[in-house]
Amino acid sequence: MAYPPRIHKPAFAFDNVFGALGAEHYVTGHWTAGPQDTSDKHAISLFRSYHQAHKAKNWGGAGYHYGITRAGNIVLLRPTALKGAHVGGKNSNNVGVVCHGTIGNAPNASQRRAFKWLLSHAHTRAMPSSHRTDRDLRVAKRMGHNDWSGHESNQCPGTYKRLYLSGGTTR
Repeated sequence: MAYPPRIHKPAFAFDNVFGALGAEHYVTGHWTAGPQDTSDKHAISLFRSYHQAHKAKNWGGAGYHYGITRAGNIVLLRPTALKGAHVGGKNSNNVGVVCHGTIGNAPNASQRRAFKWLLSHAHTRAMPSSHRTDRDLRVAKRMGHNDWSGHESNQCPGTYKRLYLSGGTTR
């Protein structure tokens, strides 16, 4: 796979329900608890369905800022100016990243490279301004969803946790 990864910017409309994200001190990794994507087109279709489900919950749209496809490409979800809806009560200063999958699924090499690239480039002009961070995400504290207080019993992000905690450097 050539790098940089392909950046997909689907037309998702977001409502500013929760206010500004603030300085990016955390990056929290998730899985969707659903099927893995089979192509980027399938990934975007799945993200669109999650976007609609999250809008129906009055979260303003998809709760995550970025999605990473199995092909190792990045889908731009919630703009980084907006606080996410991915860790109840813990979304201030917290960038949400998600991969499709559930129990038994694991990240692949392409996803590891894409996550590492995202951490290194989210604050640069390589990222569209709507999804550019103010800070270098390599210095943000990386966490899995279930690392947050009150969320320990949640299985998310499952086997994807090592991806997120390592910054994409280990299996």
